[in-house]
Order: sequence, then structure tokens, then C-alpha cells
Amino acid sequence: MNPTALTEMVDRVFDDRYRIEELVGVGAISAVFSAFDMVEDRRVALKVFDAALASDEPFVERLLEAAEQASVLGHPNIVEILDWGFDKGPYIVSELCEGGSLAALLEEGHRLATSQALVMALECARALNYGHEQGAIHRNLTPHNVLFTADHHVRVSDYGLATVLAEAPAAQSSRALENVRYASPEQARGRLVGESSDMYSLALVVSEAVSGSAPQVSETVVGTLMDRAEAPAVLDEALGGLLPSLERCGRVDPQQRPEAEELAISLLATAEGMPRPQALPVVGIGYPGNMSEVTLLVSGGSRFVAESSEALTEVVEPDQPDQNIGPAPDNGFDASVVGDPDDTDAFATEDGLPKDRVPDQNVAQDAHPEDGVVEGQVVDDSVPKDAASLGGLENLEQADPVFAQLSGVAVEAELDVPQPAPTGRSTRVAYEETADDADDRLPWWPLALLVVLIAGATAAWVYFVALDETSDSAAVPDLIGVQFDEIAGRLEGRSWEVIRLEDRVDGTVVGSVISQDPGPGKPIESDDRLTVTVSLGNEMVEIPSDIVGLTVDQAASRLGTVGLLVGRVTEEENEALDAGLVIGLDEPTTQMPTGQGVDLRVSAGPEDRIVPPGVVGLSIGDATSLLVGLRLQAFEEPTFDPDVEVGTVLASFPPGGEVVSADSAVTLFVSAGPEPVDMPDIVGLQLDEAVDVIEALGLIFIDTTGTPGEEVIGSLPPIGAEVDVGTEVTIILNDPVEEDEEDETDG
Repeated sequence: MNPTALTEMVDRVFDDRYRIEELVGVGAISAVFSAFDMVEDRRVALKVFDAALASDEPFVERLLEAAEQASVLGHPNIVEILDWGFDKGPYIVSELCEGGSLAALLEEGHRLATSQALVMALECARALNYGHEQGAIHRNLTPHNVLFTADHHVRVSDYGLATVLAEAPAAQSSRALENVRYASPEQARGRLVGESSDMYSLALVVSEAVSGSAPQVSETVVGTLMDRAEAPAVLDEALGGLLPSLERCGRVDPQQRPEAEELAISLLATAEGMPRPQALPVVGIGYPGNMSEVTLLVSGGSRFVAESSEALTEVVEPDQPDQNIGPAPDNGFDASVVGDPDDTDAFATEDGLPKDRVPDQNVAQDAHPEDGVVEGQVVDDSVPKDAASLGGLENLEQADPVFAQLSGVAVEAELDVPQPAPTGRSTRVAYEETADDADDRLPWWPLALLVVLIAGATAAWVYFVALDETSDSAAVPDLIGVQFDEIAGRLEGRSWEVIRLEDRVDGTVVGSVISQDPGPGKPIESDDRLTVTVSLGNEMVEIPSDIVGLTVDQAASRLGTVGLLVGRVTEEENEALDAGLVIGLDEPTTQMPTGQGVDLRVSAGPEDRIVPPGVVGLSIGDATSLLVGLRLQAFEEPTFDPDVEVGTVLASFPPGGEVVSADSAVTLFVSAGPEPVDMPDIVGLQLDEAVDVIEALGLIFIDTTGTPGEEVIGSLPPIGAEVDVGTEVTIILNDPVEEDEEDETDG
């Protein structure tokens, strides 16, 4: 999309609702604007797709369907999709993250401190954990998808859209290396992508946030893929205490990586030994300083990548094959299609294989021995003959092949099957002979009727005789819903052995019978066993770990997603979390029955402070350091005092010993020395008289000018000037000789 033309779209209104304000970023198939929602009276982010895609009805339908599905992902750390539609082309509306992206932050030369990276990683892990619980895999987590709100919180964008955006025609060749920078080993091999792929990408993104560069990026796409597929990610040492947690995410084997929830717990444990982080830095939005994409379209069929793409300077379009990648195989899979400028998943596969290469397993029918296939053998008719060369991975000698021939199972040659019946005349003759013989036999139905009558009589005898009052067996009463403690009364006079089992079923009462064996009305002999299953209550669910740091309302919403409620809320002082934020659970547990309330510990803010009395008499510098160390703010108020050295604290407000909240302001009254005085009017006085007046004010007489014995006509500093006590003064005396000379000159 042409950036120049896009800037001309400012003030255009989409669907009579969204008025474009500013171009934020531009990619190959879409552009992002800040816009104003005239219905909801709010600012939003408007992603507008290239009008050329408007005619691609299948793509538009899949895109808007994906947007609708992604809109249900409601989490504080996932960008909320607000609306979607079609106005000369498809568009998607989401919340506006005015803090910009991590990519823009890095392009501006900023780097995150370790404690800031922990906060970012924790909020990303919470977003991924929620998405994974909903069955959604991001597939393309990069610094462009890590956004910041104006209040410095993290939002993960494009959740649920990566796969469909990767299918756009213009997306198939865009920003190859940029997406490969964060690809997992299974993506590199074209295998099935699961939740652990997002964890690998997150580790690379966090490493780049502190170092400025993604790990293991070679100069070519293939080189990067080879490095990723063969060895664990080498994360930057600047991660410090985060390394142990994130290195597990960077393992080659997806099974060895932690889940998002496990990573979040590990990060919270790491945070206890780290300093309090500063707020996450933001750079704001605006094109081109915060482009959501790093490529600009230029003429000549190539894409030139911005400076943030460190190793790659030019990505060649598909009609100009990259010599570093090698010739594209003729198997329907384009090796150059690896990245996507619109933050999509170019590795989207079905069952781990490229979409046009999903195996179609069939059972061979009517096979011929000369073909080497036995009838009934399982075969894979989709496997290319040269599978090792697929996807530009021909140099990955140690990698498992992308496609594998299914071995199949041969059916034994001799099968035990019925032989075909005789046909033709022999069958007809056999039937005729049977029919003739039947004429000499008795009809069959009287015998059948006799059998039925005997069976009925037997059943009646069993009911009326075998189960009468004198029998040792009896019918089991209906115990479903009865409290177990009441069963003894219901079974009085019976010698059955009652066996108790326990289970959890939603909607049942604790202690009540939820099933029995034998069932109600069934006969049971004396001393036989009657097994009852007693309810322990509703089913147990895992308590979400990502409620720490949320408000009580947000925690209630999160708990509600798994069927739990907020129970008792206990406030306690906490130095790390602001007032009103969840610290953790009141009891150390990880599971609770659905419908139960979870007791929470909520921060009441940091502990109150006492203003130290010892600040009086200290220098302003020492006093300020003392207050800051107690998490109090110091403000200086200069005060004149002739007896105390300049810069010394005279008093404080609130005074020493008073209790105040953390971060409160304390005013320090600091000596500014004696109060200034005005130069007195000494004109007309004799020198001795003038000196007495000056010294009485604390000023120092040092010299005279003019004729001795004459009266005073002025001073330096001049009469009326404001001067500090101790200022040196020169007294100016009258000079008659000079006056005579002036008179002569005037004459």
C-alpha cells in the first residue's frame, strides 16, 4: 500500500462511523490509522486492508469471520477487537494502544531494564495463557505485536488473525526475515504448531527487548531456520535473573518448554529478588516513527527493509528468486514464503504440513502386485518423491524430514472368509428338494407357542413365589438425592453391606447420593453389597494464576471464566502493588470447586511512613536523601535566618514524628541566610555619619571616592538597591574641583 496515498485518507469516514485521524503504520496488505468512533465517542485503531483484496471474496469472508471469533478474547493483556466490516474493502477496528509498539521502542534506540522486561514478559505470558485456555494459538508473536497503552501496560495484538492474514496473496512474500527472526524450530521444519511455539517466540522477543537484537539471526532465511532447528535459542546475558525461566522456553523440543501459566508463576517468583521496576517506556504512535510494519514499497520489484532489520537489507519479490535460498522446488511449496509484513503466520499449516501437502491416507483398492502394493495396504499418495528438498530446508541434514512415507500394514495373503455359495442350477435344485420334504413335517408355530407359555409361567412363579415375604432378597429403595447419613434409616432391617464411593459432579449437593448399584427397584440378596456414590460437591477447577496485579473487578471477571467467584476480600499493606490490586489468595491452594468463592488478599497500598525528626539541622542534600529512602518526596522552601548557615534545614512540614502515607510530600524549610536590606539614603551626611548608618544594617564600608571632608552624594551599590547583609559598600563624596571644571566647560 502506498504510504503517500494513505496519508490523503485523513478525515475520511468509514461506514458513517469511523473518521480517520492519523496514519500510524503501513504494510503490504493493510494500513493502520488512529480514528474517532463517532458513535461511541472514543478513539480507536482502524486497520484498513488493500482495496485490491475486496474482490477476493473467500479471503474477505475468512478475515471477517476470524475477526468475529477473535473478538471474544477478553483479557486485559490482549488488544480488544471492537468492530469489523466492509467499506470499499475489509477493515477491523480495535482498541487504540497509544503507547506504541515494542518494535518502535527498539527502533528509537531504547532498551528495557531487566525488571521492566520481567513485567512485559509476565503480561505477555498472561495473554498467551488466556488465549491457550481458549484454544487460540497466536503463531506470530513479534515486537510489532507487543503494544503499550498510554498507562504503560502491555497488549498483545493480532491474536487469532495470524493464520488468515497469512493467506492473503500480497502477504506471501513480505518481510520474510522479519518473521523468521521469531520462528520456533517446529515452524522452521514446517511441523504442527502448538502453544509451545508461542512460548519460544516470547523468549526471543524478551531477549531482544533487553539487548536490541533477536538471537540466532543469520544473513539468510535458510541460515536462520537451520540455526533454530538444530540448537536451543541463545538468549542474551543481559536478561540476568530471567535467563533460567526463558531458556526453558527456548528449547528445541516443544515438550520441554513450559506452559504460559508455568512461565508466569516462575516470573513472579523471580520478581521477589529484583528491584522495583520503573514504568515501561513508551514512544507513542504516529507514522513513520512508529510504523506497525518495517518495510516500505518502492519501485523495481524489491522491498527495502528499515534499519531495525539488522541482518537483511533487501528482500527480493517472488519473481526474483533469492540466490541464498536456492531454487524453489516444484512441489507446490514456496521456500521464500516465510514472513508477513502484517504480522501474520506464514507457517500456518494443517496437521503440521503446508496446506497444499496434507497427506491423504487411503487404503489401496484393486492394487496390482507389480506396483509393489498389496491390496488393503495403507498408503500415502500425497508424499512427494523428493521430500527432503521441501520448504528451502535442503541443507538441514540433521532435521527430521517434513514429510514421511507411512509404512502401512500388509494384509495376510490367506484370509478366513466364507466361500461363495453354488450358483445356477444346483442352488435351485437344493431349494426344490427342501420344499418337497417340508410337506411331510408338522407346522412350527404350535411348538413356538408352547415355549412362550412355559416362559410366562416361569416368570410368574419367580415374581409371586421366589420373591415373596419369606424370600431372603428384597428390592433396593431409591436412594438418589438422599444424604448418606440418612441411608441407615432407609435400610433399617436389611443386612446389606453398604459400600461408599465418592465423586464430584456439578450441580449436586455435598453428601448426597448421586448413583447406586443395584439401581432402585432391583432385587438384592441378604448380605450382598449395595454400592452408593456420594457427592463431594462440584468439580474442581484450577484457580487462574494471572489474577495477581488485577483489580478486584478484573479478578472477578477472570475467575468467572472458570466458574469461580470472589469470596472474602482482605486488605493488607503491600510495597509492590498499588491499593486495590490483588496480591494473591488468602489460602495457599490451586484448585476449588466451581461456584465457590475464592478469598483474595488485596493491597491497601504501602505501609504508612513517619516523618523523621532528624532532618532538622541537616543539609538540604542529606535531608532529601533521607526522605527519598523512606519513600517520601522532599520539597525545598527557602527561609531567611541570620543565625543559621545557608542550606541548613530549619524545620519540616509535616513535622518530624507525624505519620503520613507513602509517597507523601514533605516540605523542608531551608536557611537562605539573613534577609536582604535596601541601601539607605545617606546623601548629605558626613562620612562618619554615613558609615554608622551602613554598618547598622550589617553592611561593610570599604572605601570612598571624591574629596575628603566633603558631604556624601551617593554610594555603590546605589541608594535603594536590595543587597545581602555583609555586602561591601563604597561611599561617594562631593568633589568641588570636578564641579568647577564642569562649570567652566559649560561656560
